[in-house]
Amino acid sequence: MQADSAQQQGLYRPEFDHDACGIGALADINGERHHQILDDALSILVNLEHRGGTGLEKNTGDGAGILFQVPHHFFRKEAQKCGQILPAEGDYGVAMLFFPQDDKGVEDARRVFEEGCAEAGVPLLFWREVPVDPHDLGETARACMPTILQAFLGRPDDTPAGDAFERRLYVCRRTIEKKADAEFALRDKIFYVCSMSSRTIVYKGMLVATQMRRFFIDLNDAAVKTAVALVHSRYSTNTTPSWERAHPNRFIIHNGEINTLKGNVNWIRAREPNLYSPVLQHDLERVMPIINREGSDSAILDNVLEFLVMNGRPLTRAASMLLPEPWDHNDSLSEERRAYDAYQSMLMEPWDGPAAIAFTDGRTLGAALDRNGLRPARYYVTRDGRFMLASEVGTIEVSPENILTSGCLGPGQMLEVDFARGRVIYNDELRARYAKEKPYRDWIAEETLTVDALDRPAAATPAEDAEVPAAVRMAKLGYHWDDVDEVVRPMAQQGKAPLASMGIDAPLACLSKKTRSFFDYFYQLFAQVTNPPIDALREHMVTSTTLYLGNHGNLLEDSRTACQLVRLERPLLNEEEFERLGCFEYSPQEGTPAAKMENQVDDDVKSRRAEVIMQDQYEIMTEKNNNMIGKTLRVLTESYDDYTDSYSGRSYMDAPDIDGKIIFTSPDFIKEGEFVDVEILGVNEYDLLGRTVK
Repeated sequence: MQADSAQQQGLYRPEFDHDACGIGALADINGERHHQILDDALSILVNLEHRGGTGLEKNTGDGAGILFQVPHHFFRKEAQKCGQILPAEGDYGVAMLFFPQDDKGVEDARRVFEEGCAEAGVPLLFWREVPVDPHDLGETARACMPTILQAFLGRPDDTPAGDAFERRLYVCRRTIEKKADAEFALRDKIFYVCSMSSRTIVYKGMLVATQMRRFFIDLNDAAVKTAVALVHSRYSTNTTPSWERAHPNRFIIHNGEINTLKGNVNWIRAREPNLYSPVLQHDLERVMPIINREGSDSAILDNVLEFLVMNGRPLTRAASMLLPEPWDHNDSLSEERRAYDAYQSMLMEPWDGPAAIAFTDGRTLGAALDRNGLRPARYYVTRDGRFMLASEVGTIEVSPENILTSGCLGPGQMLEVDFARGRVIYNDELRARYAKEKPYRDWIAEETLTVDALDRPAAATPAEDAEVPAAVRMAKLGYHWDDVDEVVRPMAQQGKAPLASMGIDAPLACLSKKTRSFFDYFYQLFAQVTNPPIDALREHMVTSTTLYLGNHGNLLEDSRTACQLVRLERPLLNEEEFERLGCFEYSPQEGTPAAKMENQVDDDVKSRRAEVIMQDQYEIMTEKNNNMIGKTLRVLTESYDDYTDSYSGRSYMDAPDIDGKIIFTSPDFIKEGEFVDVEILGVNEYDLLGRTVK
């Protein structure tokens, strides 16, 4: 529950929130913990201060934070101060919490938290108030500063340490969050779980980067040691700052925007009713819904990554599902790699940026760049066993002779720092490893249907206005003289796209009283504030129009059934592909999310819409059927009619009980199920009429 998650007002839409920020990641490649890692990470954060936003008050920041491993020795010392004894490392979790400012709100929040823990069967050991020094905060930041507490949680006896305990904490947190959302006493008050894990913890706030050390006193203690740290200086493109919107999230830091967010969110919601988790099993329902729709694009991306990991997906595998490499037009990839990427695209649509992310679960550090490649992610590997990555160079001083290797992530590339093996694993090795896990190539070859594999439809008839001058035809299609003079002519004469303003004040095409171009009805959801426009032709390598139709498989497990789809090379269907079209009015089905939605479409409106589309389809079908006259089709005989002395059947184009039939005569007796060649002689609405030929 977020303080700014109140009723939507005016034209503001929280789902369009984006961030464009400074990121930094630092790790000891061998997994050894040092306070120096934390200190250097905070130095990187300070050097990224210019990438963070501030208000008119220079000491009120857009947000800054750090994600690192749970410092066991430090917390053991702090527990003793509270008269408590901590269990062994890994046998307890720590929740970092933002609670309401007022005492009554804190009391209600603690009650809800404790009730959620009890419901989930996770013992609450004790509370700790996080020591902070707010004197340097601006008035705005201080006015909305939450009460910051830590809750220490014990490992249940029936839950092993490690992944199982992390999942238990995840289920517990989602239980608590849903109880808080339903709690009337917490309405319009902050209740936010920054992190809740046995491995990692997040310190963050509505801060300027330079305030982190002074505000969070814990960070200055030499006993706070970690092998990995992620830092983030936030600059939101179009969102109001708040304490909970600061990064890091629970797994990631993110620089950029997710410009496909609306579609990504819709697809996640659509898949939720059909998900089955071999890992969470009956607990799956307790963590639904997957995403918090009031979060920013970064927070939603983090929600999905966390969900995949908690359901058994390896961290880097889950990241590769969200941010795939450009594979569809990349001939340099092996067939095995291309098959893996194709399979991934059947499970999950790409979360396209521009986006650069770094992520950790406390056991490994990863980083990835989306396939557009429009965000910097530069890294160094040093001879003394350290790895560092940032959104720019110069964030921390590194002696040149200490640099073992350096580089920059390219479009769709990722890497992983594996603490257990003490090495950096780069993109090709990572993706090749995952590509070998299952026979993806065989699955696709045997199960996936492509349009190109089907028989071609009959040749289209020439357009009605083929002889009409080009200028007149362009006018009919919605093009105007200014389009020709300002766009087409410069492109033809100069060989380059004309420059123009990013904005447009023309009426929406659907509301315009003038004839508009077909393409005016489609616009990219793209954060043009900080990004160049994407040209699908020039950016052919990283742009894919591939679309899959059918029942998409379970997101949480790999199976050949996920490949039982029809592949389209483009999302737009032409008339030939509309030749066979079924249309059904929507009817609510019990237990589906759609049946519970408000503002259901009236039956009259549904009928009218169905009539319109079927009339268009009838005209197309009539034209196509007339074009079949004189052609010979291979027909499967299905029945014989004594009254008309004729047979009926269907060709490869016709679905039984849905499409029209082929009615034909024959001088010879034909058995049911026998194939015959039929010459088409006429048309009767949806049915073709003909006779057998030898």
